[in-house]
Amino acid sequence: MGRRSGVQLYVEHFEDEGTESLSTGRIVPIYPAKEGVSQAFLRRTVHRALELALPLPDPLAGLPGGPRPHALPRGPKGHPLPRGRGSLKRALLRLKFDEYLLLELKALLEAGGMVLGRSFRVEEAWVEAFRKALPFPLTKAQERVMGEIAQDMRSPRQMARLLQGDVGSGKTVVAAFALFLAAQNGAQGALMAPTEILAKQHYQNLTRYLFPLGVRVELLLGSMTAKEKEAATARLLSGEAQVAVGTHASSRRGWALGTWASPWWTRSTASGSCSAGPSSSWPRRRRTSSSCPPPPSPAPWP
Repeated sequence: MGRRSGVQLYVEHFEDEGTESLSTGRIVPIYPAKEGVSQAFLRRTVHRALELALPLPDPLAGLPGGPRPHALPRGPKGHPLPRGRGSLKRALLRLKFDEYLLLELKALLEAGGMVLGRSFRVEEAWVEAFRKALPFPLTKAQERVMGEIAQDMRSPRQMARLLQGDVGSGKTVVAAFALFLAAQNGAQGALMAPTEILAKQHYQNLTRYLFPLGVRVELLLGSMTAKEKEAATARLLSGEAQVAVGTHASSRRGWALGTWASPWWTRSTASGSCSAGPSSSWPRRRRTSSSCPPPPSPAPWP
């Protein structure tokens, strides 16, 4: 450019004419790098590493039946590098699938193989009573997910489910349904939130949904006084209350007073994790113990 504009062009890196370009005519990766390490160097290094690693075996290629993930993407000459937006999207989906699968396999290995839990009884009368107790009608999506959760809870395997939805779409009422089924089977449950403000909101909503059905909800927060924590813990230990609502931080700290490390927590068989974001998940497998006896049965709903 001319000197008057004050703008100058410079070449960041050179590529020999006639060689395969790693920076043009393709989906170009941008790597996090420190000063002195160029993108061109990183691209050449990764490219050569992939050439040495080929062919990349696909451990999921021989899976029998069921839904199959996207195959490992293959570019020209067998390189697993996406050349267009479509192949890039498929490659990202496969990477996400592999990451989630590895996390689930790690959880299974840490649990010693099959993650067995408790099989819950689900009666249509309970489901109908839950519907009638709500101050609003359920959406088709909520009905569908509740049916899937009921099926999961009937199974002897522990449930690990991710529920996605926008803020205010009704995820909490679905969690309330799972906690209600647990309570009707003589079990106790917990719902965790990232902050105390959200925990209080969940406590109010769960109380509104579950109290008419004879299920008592307790709030357990770090800001509560020692006397309040002791009283709430006593009601949970006695079986007077069936559901606890607290924060993730409270469960991680274990609370010196023993709230989360109490025998009540070890025999809690249904737990949920709700956030202000677009997803909720439950349970944390390490929280569930199938060897502990269930707590006293709750009072029957009217």
